[in-house]
Amino acid sequence: QIFFCKMEREEIIENFSEFLREFYYAELAKAVTDGRTWLEIDFSKLDKFNPSLADLLLNEPEETLELFEEALKEIDLPNLSSNFRLRFYNLPESSNIRIRNIRSEHIGKFITVDGIVKRASEVRPEVSEAIFECPECGEKITVIQKEKNIKPPVKCPICGNRKGFRLVNQKLYDARWVVIEEPFEITTGERPSTLMIYLKEDLVSPKMQKKSDPGSRIKVTGILKELPRISRGKRSRQMEIYLDANHIEALEIGWEEVEITPEDEKKIKELAKDPQIFEKLVASLAPSIYGLDEIKEAIILQMFGGEPHVLPDGTRIRGNIHILLVGD
Repeated sequence: QIFFCKMEREEIIENFSEFLREFYYAELAKAVTDGRTWLEIDFSKLDKFNPSLADLLLNEPEETLELFEEALKEIDLPNLSSNFRLRFYNLPESSNIRIRNIRSEHIGKFITVDGIVKRASEVRPEVSEAIFECPECGEKITVIQKEKNIKPPVKCPICGNRKGFRLVNQKLYDARWVVIEEPFEITTGERPSTLMIYLKEDLVSPKMQKKSDPGSRIKVTGILKELPRISRGKRSRQMEIYLDANHIEALEIGWEEVEITPEDEKKIKELAKDPQIFEKLVASLAPSIYGLDEIKEAIILQMFGGEPHVLPDGTRIRGNIHILLVGD
């Protein structure tokens, strides 16, 4: 990993502050006003503004993101959260990597992968910062936790002690692990490859959690990292890899996100009055497959559901329809 010299760090912070003021000041101010702790940034805008900064983000994302977040402090915005995050999307095509093509050269790089969520853990708190006490001099040492297991400080900066540190406090954030696999249309009969994704902070908010539940198709941008693999109590030469997510984009929208315009509403009402509406709906479902009208009708009923009814005695009959589809 590259560690920038002081002059380089100041230049990066200054350039990115200028970029934020020019392209994202209004959105940043609105995010702070709304109480949000994140801002989505179009990578292509950064690339046009300063290609060197964009290349730095792709090749040295970990420290570059830290400097970008430092640049936020240069912008005069009251109530800006100390854990405000920048979420980048729309990376160049060269950074869109198929899961099965990920190699060691991609470790530590900023990449985008596309896949369907196969498994997902529950959202659980994890330690972001651990505060240790030195047994020799009592100094409190804060260690940022970036590994899977809690790591103590290497040595005390005051007395030089290297062992016996006691954990006295910690800061937590919410996190979850998901596993995505390649979409079926690009596997062409091959076994789909999988990749672990690590989500944290605002990426596991209740709204975002729905986007990363099993069955969802997502595009994830993040930093590819490695984890040591333990075999029989010993560290193996082979490493596990995972993507530390920076941004998630849902490639399929849910029903609650569908926006119906007045023109759409007018068309829907016109179709509802059509006496041939059932036949037209059945004919519109998988038109390339001949016949199977009863099966298509069952699927249409399942998709649209019914209307709930409340009987005179107060009994409620729900509108959701159960369909048992039996075939070969």
